[in-house]
Amino acid sequence: MNRRVLCGWAAGALVAFLIGCGGGGETKTVTVESNEPAPEGTAAPEGTATPSATPGPDGQAAAIAESAGTADGEPVRFVLTELRRSGPTVVLNARLELGEGTSAAQVASTFDDGVFQRLENDETEPGDVFDGVAMVDAEGRKKYLVARDETGRCVCTNALNGQFAREDSAVQLTATLTAPPAEVTQIDLLIPHFETLRGVAISE
Repeated sequence: MNRRVLCGWAAGALVAFLIGCGGGGETKTVTVESNEPAPEGTAAPEGTATPSATPGPDGQAAAIAESAGTADGEPVRFVLTELRRSGPTVVLNARLELGEGTSAAQVASTFDDGVFQRLENDETEPGDVFDGVAMVDAEGRKKYLVARDETGRCVCTNALNGQFAREDSAVQLTATLTAPPAEVTQIDLLIPHFETLRGVAISE
């Protein structure tokens, strides 16, 4: 699936509607209106990864949780640095780092949800995007997806087909997701091709 550049959006917090669908628990995604565009920039999860609190490399945000996985056939780490509630949405920030013994790994479709997304203007999202990540409230049996703007485009990092994680540079990832109810303070984070992050706290 090809998609276009839209790295970290500043979601202009206007909710248009919620979409729900069944199938082993309710799935929710929110549509938001973004006031300004951002600059450039599934396989089922396996196993369990536990939250951590390790300092980041120089100039990088500290990790609140990490998960092991693969990209481009190479071992890599998904490092979660922020999961913060913002009105009707949750802002997720993370980075992709190389695993031990790896010199480079192309992101490509690693985080893509694999769904062909037709936009309202009859275009399609160009470039591989970070829309396969999702939050799960296991107790409430609900899954919360990446938000989309009024045209259907994901509010997340785009153009990952040309992005590489290297020894001296991680790939920055961001997404805005539908927020669960306020009483839900911890979730499981599903990440394509990575171990599930269990019991991650949502900050306010």
